[in-house]
Amino acid sequence: MDRRTLLSALACWPAARVCAQEGASRPRLKISIGTLRREIAQRFPLDLALAGVAQLRIATPLLTLLPASQQVASTFALQLAGPQLEPQAGEVDVAFRLRFEPSDRTVRAHRIELLAVRWAGLAPEMAQIVHGLLPQLVRDSLGDVVLYRFADRELALADTMGFQPDELVVLSDGVLVRFAPKPLISAEPPQPKK
Repeated sequence: MDRRTLLSALACWPAARVCAQEGASRPRLKISIGTLRREIAQRFPLDLALAGVAQLRIATPLLTLLPASQQVASTFALQLAGPQLEPQAGEVDVAFRLRFEPSDRTVRAHRIELLAVRWAGLAPEMAQIVHGLLPQLVRDSLGDVVLYRFADRELALADTMGFQPDELVVLSDGVLVRFAPKPLISAEPPQPKK
């Protein structure tokens, strides 16, 4: 029985080695949490019109990585102001996944979820407007926010090897980018219709 186990293990050894080498030969890149925070700070603050009655300013968010759920959480400080409104401050917590956008080689927020809204002292009628509009407003304005843009030099080696970013793994101190082979593009010209 031990001899059979040993023979089976020896027979599988070359295949296991090839599989391990295949994964090891794929490029990987890590984006630190500090880099993500610096990148997103360049895209804020955001100013948005709220139903023609007020202006909402979204300050630079504080990003937190959530490896257990493969999400990024963020707290945004909000400032609401308008012609007939005293400035009001609040906060909103969101969580989202990450995706790679090949057209412009960016990492973007994806599937954003509104977790909580904290807004003390907001007049009841304005609170109703804000709470009604905020979920859609957050998804529309933050749902495709660019968190990171790859420099050409970062992807040059992977490009020459025929790889592109594929899987984004959220770690406690950054995001690990795993690469996969680029999809093959057919070289055959389209056939004329008969």
